[in-house]
Amino acid sequence: MRLSGLKLKGNIFEIVARFDNPKLTYALYYGNDKTTTPSYDIANFENKIPKDLTFTAIGEEEKNPAYSIITEKPLFENKAWLWVLMAVIIALLGWFSFKMLRN
Repeated sequence: MRLSGLKLKGNIFEIVARFDNPKLTYALYYGNDKTTTPSYDIANFENKIPKDLTFTAIGEEEKNPAYSIITEKPLFENKAWLWVLMAVIIALLGWFSFKMLRN
């Protein structure tokens, strides 16, 4: 088998944004798999996007210092809650059973 050429294809990812003040520092945060995809109405205004866009340079990738991993605690962290709940359920079942037996 001989190949006469090779053509690579792939997605080109671009971000189009308006930066009102070029002297400010902007940040782009990404990587949260639990968030929902945003829905923008920019598709309705494609003709308003200028053809001569200016490009900006990106800096080095940095970790977000304000980000912290939030761990979910179990509903009943202490096992004493489970024992109390089980005792209440057993007491209720016993009370209903005793009431039914008397009738």
